[in-house]
Amino acid sequence: MSASDSSRTIGSVTRLLKQHLARCGYTSVHIGHPEDAVTSSPSSKLNLFLYEVDFDPQIKNIRVIGPASSDLWLNLKFLLTAIDQQGASESCEALELLGGAMLALHANSVLSWDAPSPGDLQSPQVSSRESLHLSFDQNSSQLVSRLLQGCARSYRTSVGFQVRAVGLAARPSS
Repeated sequence: MSASDSSRTIGSVTRLLKQHLARCGYTSVHIGHPEDAVTSSPSSKLNLFLYEVDFDPQIKNIRVIGPASSDLWLNLKFLLTAIDQQGASESCEALELLGGAMLALHANSVLSWDAPSPGDLQSPQVSSRESLHLSFDQNSSQLVSRLLQGCARSYRTSVGFQVRAVGLAARPSS
């Protein structure tokens, strides 16, 4: 993917996470709002919900010299929710699924674009950084309730994590 196509990077990172979970045995992973996952199919599944995109504060103020000097560096914040066959996220089945997925993400907290993946995921050539770092966040129940506000249920057991430093390359000036 060329630098001019780096607008696809956020979606590519989300696909990379989904494919990473699939390689760990979690083949049913929905991307989007957790309530949409509940109605998608009557099977146990994981849900990835991108709820916030921040500028990386550690890289934002560092002057980079060279081709990456005008890149935007982002942190992508996700909620990971497990949903059982009945659509619940608080059952023992869902909690076991959530725990296993957390371990899978923790075991490989440095994601590489070089990992085997289907042809629809291309490695964005947008920055000099070769890997993405995943870390878990301490999300409060108030944050989760606020993010899911307006749903029939105001809370779903979820775990927050972020992927950092995701680079979007600025288009070269002509």
